[in-house]
Amino acid sequence: MKISFQWLKDYIPVDLTAEELAYKLTMAGLEVENIEIVNGDPVLEIEVTPNRPDCLNMIGITREVSAILNREPSQVKNKEIAFPAEACDISIEDKQACSRYIGTVIKGTQISAA
Repeated sequence: MKISFQWLKDYIPVDLTAEELAYKLTMAGLEVENIEIVNGDPVLEIEVTPNRPDCLNMIGITREVSAILNREPSQVKNKEIAFPAEACDISIEDKQACSRYIGTVIKGTQISAA
C-alpha cells in the first residue's frame, strides 16, 4: 500500500522525516519496503500483512502512527457532497445469490492519467 507522507501529515502532526517514520512503522510491524519521491512528496510503500486489514487505508495508517508517536490524530473534515436524485437502473437477476445491491450515479468526474 502506498501512503503519501504529506497527506498523512494532514491527519496527524508528524515532526519526523519520512525515513524516520518508515523506521518506526517497520519496527512496529508494518514494514515500509520503499520510499519513492513523487512530485516532491515522499510516498511510503507499506507491506500490509493479511492479519492487518485495518491498515489498508489512510485512517488505519493514521491510527497506527498515532499509537507509535503517542499523538492524537487531527479531525479531517470530509467534503460534503450532494448525491444526484437520479436513480440507477439496477436489477437483481438472482435474489438467492445477491439479496441486495446498491448503486449511485456519480457526475462531474474526470478520468485522466497522472
